[in-house]
Formats: sequence, structure tokens, C-alpha cells
Amino acid sequence: MTYIVHWKDVVGKEHLETFIKVERAIIAAQRMQIQDPVEVVRKKLNDDEAMEMWAEKRRYMRKCGYEVDGKIIRWLGWYTSYLESGEVKFKTTADRNRKYISMNEFLEFKCLYAK
Repeated sequence: MTYIVHWKDVVGKEHLETFIKVERAIIAAQRMQIQDPVEVVRKKLNDDEAMEMWAEKRRYMRKCGYEVDGKIIRWLGWYTSYLESGEVKFKTTADRNRKYISMNEFLEFKCLYAK
């Protein structure tokens, strides 16, 4: 079975609005084919805290899920962002038959796996 924490749960309610604002700006910069969209958004927003939070959450999103096949564990996550009907969404390496889990459930699994 495939298990993954939903990207909005990784970001957290307290950061969601700011995270989406940054992500939308990055998507817009990418559409304009700007060489370094993250740096352009960083300068435009002039909010180092928001950009640091965004970068940290994006790192967490890349490995917030897993799939166990016998003794093989495959880490899953959320990657490329896109807009669909004006809403920010992310592509994932998890298949469609996934089960969403809480961040605590994921961290418990990681602790068990590390032993």
C-alpha cells in the first residue's frame, strides 16, 4: 500500500496562505520563463521569513510518504506545482491508490524504519 501525508498537512494551516502565495508567484515566474524564479520571487516579496518557510516546507514535501514492498521501502513525495482552475496543486510520486496519513503517522513510521 502507498501512504503519503497530504501536501497541505505538511505545510500546516498556520503557513498555508503564505506558502500558496509564494508558490503562485513562482509558478507565474516559471510561465514567464524567468531564469531563476525563486530568486525573482524572493526579491519581489522581500520577506525572508516567508521564503525560508517555503523552502523548508518544500524540502519536507519531497519525502513525506512511503510504499513498502517486502523489504524494499520507496520514499514518496510531492514535486512539481501547477495551477488547476486557479488552485495550486502538486504532482506526486504516489500512485492514485494512495492512503493519506497524518504527519505523526509518517514520523512514527520513519522512527520504526530507522531502528
